[in-house]
Amino acid sequence: MGGTGNFGFLPGSVIFSDGIRLTEDNQNLYWNFVDKKLGIGTDDPISPLTIVSNGGYESGITIKSLDPQEYSSLDFITPSGGLGFKIGLYGPESFEANKAFFYNELGPLSIIISNDEVLNISNTGVGIFIDKPTAYLEIKSGSSEIAPLKLNSGELLSLPQEGAIESYQDKLYFTTS
Repeated sequence: MGGTGNFGFLPGSVIFSDGIRLTEDNQNLYWNFVDKKLGIGTDDPISPLTIVSNGGYESGITIKSLDPQEYSSLDFITPSGGLGFKIGLYGPESFEANKAFFYNELGPLSIIISNDEVLNISNTGVGIFIDKPTAYLEIKSGSSEIAPLKLNSGELLSLPQEGAIESYQDKLYFTTS
């Protein structure tokens, strides 16, 4: 009973008010008190916080800043309590209006696909299939089947731009000063 006056709550129930009485909805909000896991949309959480939805628009996690001059973010904290990684969005009235960002205080950002690091972004450069780039942009050399860099044919620039590389039909164009 625990002070609610109701003997019928199930184990794991998170009790809330529906505006008239105290109630539970274990299919949508459930606490696994043995494993200390919270389920939203499920009564079978598999991690400390498990959220299950039907997918689609408005089905994920929403983080909103009430101050249009500030950013909203999802922060990943290190075991020592320091800020590790942040995904965020600046507000519409901030100095970087509506700009999305990734931030890692501790090192580079990586995109890993099927255990292969395909993109590494650090404060010294960007590596494509390169773990520690030694230039602003470093691309792994090709193989017998894959070129390291390929330009597809398209329209040429209407006005030349210094440093541009373009491909048109069977010709390659480099613009110098």
